Amino acid sequence: MLISAIGDCVQLLNATLARVLAAGFNIDLTRTSSVLCKLRQYSYGGIIGVVLTCDWLSVIDQYLVTSRSARLRQLSTMKLAYRVSFGVIIFWALHSIPFFFFTNI
Repeated sequence: MLISAIGDCVQLLNATLARVLAAGFNIDLTRTSSVLCKLRQYSYGGIIGVVLTCDWLSVIDQYLVTSRSARLRQLSTMKLAYRVSFGVIIFWALHSIPFFFFTNI
């Protein structure tokens, strides 16, 4: 849940800051900088994927923790949670790489 909350905050700040600069001050950096345009699209794709996946994983973890089966309860460990979280972040970071190649101003 912590990773999901951090991702939501980053996404909110990213979207809000871009809209405030574009609408309020007529400064749209994504129209002038190709790198910022690509980075913005990369972060949208990657962060949303991480947030949604972590939300689903927290539901699965709650099921494992509250299960009647001792075998299923033993599957919910911090070590496994860290490994899965790291894997999810790596997966979505790699999944969003095409945004760098196929996004243009």
